[in-house]
Amino acid sequence: MLSSGGTEAARAGRGFTAKVSDFGLSRCVEHKSRVETATCGTITHMAPEVLEHGVVSKAADVYSFGVLLWQMCVGRRPWAGMSHAAVVHAVCVQQRRLEFGPDADEGAAMLARACMARDPEERPSFREVLEVLEPLGAALESGSVAAVTRSIAALSGAVAALSGFAVAGARGGGARAPEHVGEDVG
Repeated sequence: MLSSGGTEAARAGRGFTAKVSDFGLSRCVEHKSRVETATCGTITHMAPEVLEHGVVSKAADVYSFGVLLWQMCVGRRPWAGMSHAAVVHAVCVQQRRLEFGPDADEGAAMLARACMARDPEERPSFREVLEVLEPLGAALESGSVAAVTRSIAALSGAVAALSGFAVAGARGGGARAPEHVGEDVG
């Protein structure tokens, strides 16, 4: 969940605070690799397989994380201004993807694209995502601008080096009209 609440930390950055939240829609998949359900949720953040078949898995959660990462990078709501039916059509039928602008950090954009791969088998695991993000977090905690800069520069290489998904295919899709990829959060 992204909140545009009034904490000082939120105002210092892009005007929102990232929070992990459970809206009571979670399902336990400890003993299974996936769960099939007719649960409703946040349509704009759902993986294609969830929208098409109601299949919830860890890979679907990785897709949703990719949407959150996109939202944090570009400061917009995914698929803003579109009805739920239009979002489902765009994601499932047209196979459209959220687009990053030219100012987006390339490493973060590559990671988000990999997380939002259409094929669940091509998405990284959360363990792999964590391996990419931990060095950046450590650099941010150190407060060293040079360390943060080095970590951000290394992010692209680390994403490309991850096994289990194809970063090259993650760039797919052509240019999209801005009204279809979000609106400013504010």
